[in-house]
Amino acid sequence: MQILHNENICYNPHMENNTKITPVSIILLLALVAGITFMATKYGYQKKYENAPTDQDAGKDLSKIKLNPVSPDEHILGSYADAKIFIVEFSDLECPYCKQFHSAMHKAMDNYGNKIAWVYRAFPLDKPRPDGSILHSKAGAEARGAECMAELGGNDAFWKYTDKIFDITPSNNGLDLSIMPSIAASFGVDKNKFNDCIITNAIKVKVESQYEDGATAGVTGTPTSFILDRSGKIIDMIGGYEPYADLQKQIDKDLR
Repeated sequence: MQILHNENICYNPHMENNTKITPVSIILLLALVAGITFMATKYGYQKKYENAPTDQDAGKDLSKIKLNPVSPDEHILGSYADAKIFIVEFSDLECPYCKQFHSAMHKAMDNYGNKIAWVYRAFPLDKPRPDGSILHSKAGAEARGAECMAELGGNDAFWKYTDKIFDITPSNNGLDLSIMPSIAASFGVDKNKFNDCIITNAIKVKVESQYEDGATAGVTGTPTSFILDRSGKIIDMIGGYEPYADLQKQIDKDLR
């Protein structure tokens, strides 16, 4: 019943909240009844919105997706110089499917080395939905914390903080935000500087610019990932969480 309550969806709160019963919703319900839980953990979102690319139709017209090019100054794990493909992920730190995908991506980084580079962009679902509710009200603060870690401690501190947040949060607004400064301190960042940083307008702008980049690209939920070649061309898209076995097949295909 908990799954039905949160709909297994981490979706864009700016989009219209479509409450119609969809085929995917029916499949999820049947899966629950039958005990087939894998259908409930595949995707971070399952609603489709007009003009938004999805797994099924994005491959038909990837050239129309507008995405900011990858910069070596971004949050990158792997080698910007050597990677054959870039996996640009839009993520929400309180999304349970992002948490699962984060783990799968770390495994991919371990196995593929410098053949791939992982680019993290924030897409916190902390904006009011049509009914006034907020899906992940804490995600924005956590994303600003990650930007401050990068600002104060560099790229390595950013990834350590992000890994830790995903490791300890129960997801769906389960993290106690008061422990964020202590997490920062554990990775060598001064607590007071961290607290001052997260409320600055410059950090808010950094997070919002990443969110807007995702929205412009048609991101409707998290995680959503775009796979780019060395030239910056989008060659594939992953909508939602993929278990590592599926992610591996995707990467192998795109490396060819």
